[in-house]
Amino acid sequence: MKIAFIHSDKKIGTGAHFINDLIACKLRDKGVDVNVHFKGINNILFFYSLLEKREEILRHDIIQGTTYTPLAFLRFSKPVVSHFGSTTIGFLKAVPKTNHLENGCSDIFPRLKQLGAIRELNIKTRRPLNDIASIEQYAAERADYIIATSDVVKRDLINIGITAEKIEVIYNAIEDYWFETPNNNLQSEPTIVFLGRIGEDPFTLKLKGVDRLIWLFRL
Repeated sequence: MKIAFIHSDKKIGTGAHFINDLIACKLRDKGVDVNVHFKGINNILFFYSLLEKREEILRHDIIQGTTYTPLAFLRFSKPVVSHFGSTTIGFLKAVPKTNHLENGCSDIFPRLKQLGAIRELNIKTRRPLNDIASIEQYAAERADYIIATSDVVKRDLINIGITAEKIEVIYNAIEDYWFETPNNNLQSEPTIVFLGRIGEDPFTLKLKGVDRLIWLFRL
């Protein structure tokens, strides 16, 4: 079996990059021929860049991508699998405006702005995020199969009208070599270790829970 895997395999990237790398490695271990077709394509022209590789990609048995990355191939006869680690519509519903934060966190963002960590208390508009949510919905509606990484993601997709029968929940993989490495450098003092993309705008900071992290550490 040959899979055209459409994702950006940056060496330094987000959690999605590492998860995609793990998926590709494990599929190869099972004897699947996995070819990555998103190398070096990082701008809005990715749709046209992928179409230039149309003949090569359509020789594969399955086309798999993350959310809307297989968008260019939804109209062809090859089965398309879309992998949703999250949904933008879920983000929009989960992240409140700064003045609607619960007690304890409401004073953190004005302080971050005062210190110069952020330039504004709220992003100026959520329109670009709404546009991305619409594209994700279009891709999900037309994909043959969907992998959701949690029941929450599956529920978000069902709530926007995606057929439940074509959604399969498969939780994210992890690097299992961690369990074979003993930790001999234990810390006795409280320490924050944040693994992930914090972001530079108030929307992403709230999405990642940085306000709650700061509030808890101050207790």
